Amino acid sequence: MKKIKAILIDDETDSLHLLELLLRKCGNDIDIIRKFSDPREALAELSFLKPDLLFLDIEMPRMSGFDLLESLPDQSCKVIFITAHHQHALKAFRYNAIDYLLKPLQLPELQRALQKVAGSMPLSRQQWQSARNQLEEGNWTRIAVSGHNGVIFLELSDILYAEAINNYTKIFTVQGKQITTAKTLKDVQETLSDQIFLRIHRQYLINLKHIRQYNRSDNTVTMGNGEILPVARSQKDLLLEKFKWL
Repeated sequence: MKKIKAILIDDETDSLHLLELLLRKCGNDIDIIRKFSDPREALAELSFLKPDLLFLDIEMPRMSGFDLLESLPDQSCKVIFITAHHQHALKAFRYNAIDYLLKPLQLPELQRALQKVAGSMPLSRQQWQSARNQLEEGNWTRIAVSGHNGVIFLELSDILYAEAINNYTKIFTVQGKQITTAKTLKDVQETLSDQIFLRIHRQYLINLKHIRQYNRSDNTVTMGNGEILPVARSQKDLLLEKFKWL
């Protein structure tokens, strides 16, 4: 099996060392070709090194991880963000990152992130620019979903619901499509607006605009495609609060 060429970028040398040690424990599939503590130095060499995977800190002096990605002439590698600050999670996933890991790093979280790499695709340069423009405008009507065959752009209004399947998520659309992405349902939930979408159950995240019926007797909802989904007791009141009742 071909090894995944990885580059590590973090201004904290201790964090770089820890990440390298943990990656060594994950097996022999990762080939660490370079480490950088200065993102500007990394930017100057990334085009020549052509990694498959980038482990990237977000908050760094003089150039953030987001700034580095937007400065690349050709963004053709996958990205796993590593940071001490959880407030960047939403932005990271809207940039279609493979995963978002918080410091201090833990081996199980890193292993799960690496499991997602094979089933994901990097965004093209045009797709990165589109993501940046939408983020700056604060007007999100679509999301980019990385699947087995590439990146699929979905209108939020077309999503019926999302279902958790182990560490993956299957997204169902009004057109009858089913898209499987190598992200957890929690990842998807953090990306989507809580004004439109609601986690009604540990296994389901639904689009509130596509509820056809709520059944009090068995605490279920019927979606626009006729599927009947369970509502957790803890989420029942929150679901009912989302609607005005006559």
